[in-house]
Amino acid sequence: MKDKERMLMAIVSALQFANHEPGEDGHIYLDFSKRKIQPGEIVISVSSGIHEWTAAIFVKYLESHYYLIRELGGTKTCRLYHDALSVLRNIRENPYYGPLLLEGDDYIFYRKTIAAFKRGRDSDHFLDKIEFPEKHTARIFVRVKWWGIAKENITPSTLTYRPFSFEMHWTKKTTIQAILDALIEHGYGMKSIERVIDGHTQNSDR
Repeated sequence: MKDKERMLMAIVSALQFANHEPGEDGHIYLDFSKRKIQPGEIVISVSSGIHEWTAAIFVKYLESHYYLIRELGGTKTCRLYHDALSVLRNIRENPYYGPLLLEGDDYIFYRKTIAAFKRGRDSDHFLDKIEFPEKHTARIFVRVKWWGIAKENITPSTLTYRPFSFEMHWTKKTTIQAILDALIEHGYGMKSIERVIDGHTQNSDR
């Protein structure tokens, strides 16, 4: 599936659950207000009919009621004049839909990272999200399983894991193993727990 097709399918799916007003939980919603649109947000054309730019990526405001938008999954841009735009807010921040809106090499790196976690087979650490602060730099956020399986006498209230994040420079040639090696270097597979032994709490690393 090409980037544009995947992104369109993600948008269609997200619209099934989208609210028409903001909530307090960061829920995806379709915003018809006049609130300023930020570069990179997903916009849907309301008043100019169905065309190849009906769903697009907002680039910037232009002069005299013009907008510049970019096609999904591509580089072509279009100037829209005085079109009413609705904005699909919070979709990029959504842990499920956000990765599906990545494009090009960023999406390929994301898929390699998923594969690295599967290869590592750690049952406590999971991929939380990936951010791309600049070209060919990724910040990988790792979360932990909410409890885990305790075969020893572990007090749940004192169970603490090690979520972490780190930045990694990458290229098209970066391999799955290279990503896994970086994960391990920064704490993947390690957790700190407090075991209760003979009534005394002790810190231990795995």
